[in-house]
Amino acid sequence: MKKLSFLFYILSLVIVSCGSDNEPATIVEQHNQIFNSFMSEQNVINQIPATLATGIDAPFYLIDSQRQIYMKVICDNGVKLGERQECYFRHSTYRLVQSENGVKPVLSSTNENEMGEQPGELSYTTHSDIPTLLPLRYVGNCSEIYLAIRQISDKSDAPMLMHIRYFPKGL
Repeated sequence: MKKLSFLFYILSLVIVSCGSDNEPATIVEQHNQIFNSFMSEQNVINQIPATLATGIDAPFYLIDSQRQIYMKVICDNGVKLGERQECYFRHSTYRLVQSENGVKPVLSSTNENEMGEQPGELSYTTHSDIPTLLPLRYVGNCSEIYLAIRQISDKSDAPMLMHIRYFPKGL
């Protein structure tokens, strides 16, 4: 009986180790395909122009050097933040999921409709690579944007779409 248990133990280790070598690479590749499919349906510009187009039909602009984050500006009002200046933000995060009808955003989390709840607070720095801070290099503190994010790390992070509204402290 001990030999049979040992055999099942070894067999399970072999199966687990065989499957796990390619899993992260396969998952990352699947996520890249989902993200690329989503972005192929969008108007994409790979550089930031002097004047950003705004509105629901605005393009997604590439905003990071690793080609992971794209921004669509719905509205751009207010004043751009200076170094270490603070603002509030509310956001909804959507996972990009492959469906029968293409790639669809599926709500993952939100704090946009939480009345009485304090919104998130950001302290802007020009050298930050935090996805929620990157748009503030280009838009003011009363703005609404979408971020399409390929992945945050080299693990198995799913591609996502974030809806973010920034507003100044004190409003």
